[in-house]
Amino acid sequence: MLASYCSSEHHFKDMSRRKHRSLNDRIQGGGGFGPQQSLGPNWTQSSTQQPKDNDGGIRINDENEKLKAMINILSNKNKALSEENKSLRASMQGNKVGRDSSRKGRKQSMVYHEISPAVTPNDILLAGLLYAGFEPSRLQKNNNKRKIGWFKSFYGVEPTTVAPYFLDIKEKYPDIKYKDCLLTMNWAYLYDTQPVLSARWKYCEEYIGDKVIEYGMKMAKVGMMKITYELKHKVKLGRTVDCSTFMCFEMRLDPSTEWFDYKTHSAGLKYEFCLATREPRICHISGPHVPSKHDITVFRGGDADQKEEDRDQSALYFKVEDDERLIGDAGYSGEPTKVVVTRDEQSSEFKEFLARAKNRQETFHWRLKSFNILGHRFRHGVNTKERMRMHRMAVELVAGIVQYDYENGHPPFDIC
Repeated sequence: MLASYCSSEHHFKDMSRRKHRSLNDRIQGGGGFGPQQSLGPNWTQSSTQQPKDNDGGIRINDENEKLKAMINILSNKNKALSEENKSLRASMQGNKVGRDSSRKGRKQSMVYHEISPAVTPNDILLAGLLYAGFEPSRLQKNNNKRKIGWFKSFYGVEPTTVAPYFLDIKEKYPDIKYKDCLLTMNWAYLYDTQPVLSARWKYCEEYIGDKVIEYGMKMAKVGMMKITYELKHKVKLGRTVDCSTFMCFEMRLDPSTEWFDYKTHSAGLKYEFCLATREPRICHISGPHVPSKHDITVFRGGDADQKEEDRDQSALYFKVEDDERLIGDAGYSGEPTKVVVTRDEQSSEFKEFLARAKNRQETFHWRLKSFNILGHRFRHGVNTKERMRMHRMAVELVAGIVQYDYENGHPPFDIC
C-alpha cells in the first residue's frame, strides 16, 4: 500500500514538472502558440527576466500577464471606437468633425454643419436628408435624382421649391430656424405623431407640439401673401371655382349632423378654392365651412333669399366683376351671371375646354390632400373653435407650399 502511494506521489510530481516545462516551452516560442514571430515583439524569450523592447514595451513571460496585456489592448480599441462614435454623433448634430477611419485608412471630414443664411437648394437637400436620418456616407454614394426623391418623400416638394420659400420666411421672421421650418413641413406632409417626430428630429414631444403650431402659423401667413385674386392678364373665363371637404375628428363639444360629409361618411370641414385658368396661381380660399352648406351658398356668402348687403361681403360672389365669369360644376347652376357650367347646347370644343378646366381644379385638390395633414383625419384642436382655427392654418400652410411649387418648376397642366 505504501509503495503504491509513493509511486502515485512520484508520478504526480513528475507530471507537474512536465506541465511546467511545457508551459515554459510555449512561452519561449514553442508549443501551441507556434513560432515566436507570430506572438508580436512584446513576447519574451526568457522566463526569468523582463527586459524592455526597443519600442518600450515590457516582455511578458507569464500567461496571466499576457491576458492582462490583451485586455488592455482591447480596452484601448474600445476607447478609440467610443471616440469615433462620439465624432459621428457630433457630425449628425451639425458640428464639423473629422475622424480617422481605420477601415479606409484615410481621414473623413463632416459634410454638413449648418444651413447658411443665403440658403440654396443644395443646402436644403443635404440638411433635410440628414435630419430625416440618412447617413452622410450614404448620401455621398447616391445620385442627385434619388436624393431629391427621398427629400420629396419626407417634405412633399423639391428643394428648389423650399429654398425661395424659406428665404421669404426668413425675410418676414428673421429669428426663425430653418431646421424647425423643415420639421413643420415634415409634420404637415407625413402628419406623424409627436413620438415619431421626436425620434426622428431628436426633440422632446413638448417642444415639437408647440413648435409645429407656431411655425405653421408663420409659414401659412407667408404662403398666403402669394395668394391674390388679381390676374396678370385679364381673361373673361380666367378662373375656376369649386369646394373640397377634408376629414377631421368629430366635434364632440358641438355634436350636430351639419358636420357630416357625405363623401367620406364622417365629420369634415369644407373650403372653397378659386384657381386661375391661364396662370399657375391660387386666387382665393374661403373656409372652413360646415360640409352641409351647399357650394353655391358658400359662393354667395349666404342664402339666396338674403339681401346682398346682409351676406358675407368677403365671399367670392362679390369679387367677380361684371365682364368676367368663373368656371364651375353643376352645383353653381343657380348663378349664370357669375359662373359658367356645362350645358347641352354648348359646342363639343367648349365642353372639352370646361372639362379640362374643372379637372385642373380637381388636380389642385388632390395636391392639397397629398399632404397627410389634409388627406388624413385632422386631429388637432381641443374644441370646435380651436379645431377650425388650426385646420384653417393647415390649409393655408399647404396651399402656400403648393403655390410656391407652382412658381418653381411644377405648375398645373395647361388647359389649352
